[in-house]
Amino acid sequence: MNLPSAEHAAATQSESALRVAVADDDRSMRELLEHMLRKQGHEVVAVADTGKQLIKLCASAKPDVIITDNLMPDLDGADAAAIIYAQRPTPIILLSGYCDRNLVLDAEQKHVLIYLVKPISDANLRAALARCRALVATQAEADELADDSPAEQVLTPPSEETPVRSPSTSPYPQAIRPAQYTKRQT
Repeated sequence: MNLPSAEHAAATQSESALRVAVADDDRSMRELLEHMLRKQGHEVVAVADTGKQLIKLCASAKPDVIITDNLMPDLDGADAAAIIYAQRPTPIILLSGYCDRNLVLDAEQKHVLIYLVKPISDANLRAALARCRALVATQAEADELADDSPAEQVLTPPSEETPVRSPSTSPYPQAIRPAQYTKRQT
C-alpha cells in the first residue's frame, strides 16, 4: 500500500488552507479561535478586538474568510460585515452568544454567510470553514472564467451602494445558504 508522503500531505493541506481574519473583543475567545484555526491548518492573517479595527485590517490583509463576534464595543460584527463586503466580497462567519431570529435575519441582509452560536465546537468551525472554502473555490473559478472572457462581459464588483440582498438576489451559489442556525452542542 502506498501512503502519501509527508510532502504530499503538507501540499494538500496548504492547498485547502484559508487565510482568516478573526475579531472578538474577548481576548480569550480570539486566542481560542486562533488556536483552533491553526490546528485545522489555516493561516490567521489578522486579529482585531473591535469592528473598526477589523475593517481596517481586512482592507490590507485581504483574508479569504472573516470570523467575527457580533457584539463589540465600537461597531458590531454584522455592521462591520456589511462594510467589508461592500469593499471586497468575502465569506463572513458571525459568532454570537445567543440565537435570535431577528439577529440572524439582520446578519443575512448584511452579507453574513454563516451564523454560529458560542461556544463553538471544533466540528462546527470545521464545517463552517468547509462551506467558506467551497464559496472561495467557486469564486476563484468564476474569476478565471471572467479573465478568459472579453472585457465588456466582465462584471464589476459591488459598490458601497450595493442594495440589501434578498434570498433571490443572493451572490452565493445556490448550494451555499447564508446565515444558517447552528445549535449548541450539549
